[in-house]
Amino acid sequence: MASEDELDELIREYFRELRKELCDSTDRIILLKILARDVDRCWRLKELAEELGKKSSEPRENAENTRQSCI
Repeated sequence: MASEDELDELIREYFRELRKELCDSTDRIILLKILARDVDRCWRLKELAEELGKKSSEPRENAENTRQSCI
């Protein structure tokens, strides 16, 4: 699973590359390829964010389960 630092680095890298490629290219085919690649990256970033969300909610769920079992 990815950590928050890894997710932050992926986001920074994504915007660095996107900015460079958009500045370097004026060809529409290249821009469409960039867009297609970025859609794939967005799905991966969404998956990583969901994994991090699940990971961060586990301690709360465990604490709630423990509290309920003590009652």
